[in-house]
Amino acid sequence: MTKCVHFTGGEATWRNYLTLPNILKEFNPGLKGYSVGKGEFLAPNSHMNVAFPVSADYDAYRQAQFLVKKMKKDPDVDFKNDWKLITMFFGANDLCSGQCYDKDGTTPLQHSKKLQKALDYLQANLPRTFVNLIPVLDVSVSVRVKRSFMCHMLHRFFCACFHQRGDVNEMDQITQLVRDYQTAEQILINSGRYNKKEDFTVVIQPFIKLFNAPIDKKRQSEEVIDISYVTYDCFHFSQKGHALAANLLWNNMMQPVGAKSETSVDSILKHFVCPTAERPYIFTANNSAPPDHRDGRDRMRST
Repeated sequence: MTKCVHFTGGEATWRNYLTLPNILKEFNPGLKGYSVGKGEFLAPNSHMNVAFPVSADYDAYRQAQFLVKKMKKDPDVDFKNDWKLITMFFGANDLCSGQCYDKDGTTPLQHSKKLQKALDYLQANLPRTFVNLIPVLDVSVSVRVKRSFMCHMLHRFFCACFHQRGDVNEMDQITQLVRDYQTAEQILINSGRYNKKEDFTVVIQPFIKLFNAPIDKKRQSEEVIDISYVTYDCFHFSQKGHALAANLLWNNMMQPVGAKSETSVDSILKHFVCPTAERPYIFTANNSAPPDHRDGRDRMRST
């Protein structure tokens, strides 16, 4: 697995690979923790990237524990004083596979509870931490691209629940279930559970919702993205797709909570949001109000 060109990887610079860490390096050349090169999650060059293939919601807590353990052991990490940026992205495999074998364990409520368990652990154990929570991906994106024969074959393995019949009813069901998952995520974060500390927060970055299938049945088969943005399996992002994801994720981070974009751009870097002199920080629920409406609470800044 090539994690270095994933939108959370850090190989080379943004001019070579547009990724979130490579963007952040422009503001903090001393940034560390991102993965480089090739390798699985146990490879040394994965560094603080603890994601592993085919992860499901129940893996979130275990990965959170592993991440905290790695940070505490790393001599290059000032655990108490370094600011930490974590990006979480779960749920697609629960939609793709869990629905076939454990419907009760893969409901929207269970999705939320498993994320909460992991986030609660991070909040209790990681000081100075900002968590990006990316909503679950609408896995029907896999049929809303120009699919090759290889895509048709692989989808029966990668996303068996959705592709076992592939009829209209399944499309309707997955379209609604994705939205129910996303609503459960929003309810969890909007509860304020992670806005109580000055040095920890979780913010939903909703750019991934641009892939949500329309509710209108007549439009559910419309092409959502060019095939060049996905790999040969028509499911995972290609390098170009990861560059687009990094661009959109960064834009969301630079947009106030409540005013974050959920639409795509025509091309990578066509729209790139920069911090302003007035508000040179990553937005949180507590610092998103206009400056003249602020109540004096500390701002969580990117460092």
